Amino acid sequence: MSLKDELTDIDGVGDVTAERIIEVLDERDTDDAVAENVREAYEYYEAGEKSYAGKFLRRAYNEL
Repeated sequence: MSLKDELTDIDGVGDVTAERIIEVLDERDTDDAVAENVREAYEYYEAGEKSYAGKFLRRAYNEL
């Protein structure tokens, strides 16, 4: 499964948001606030907490 597919599986994340998050992660240093929120989102997603994962992805998106 691709990163985009995993991101869009999270509640509230559509294709456009997932693509934008991936673009920014590719362009930025991975130690910034966007990357940290995406890491948190991924951890919640892996734990089955999709609503929390969506919350952290929205935070990441708002950092853009």
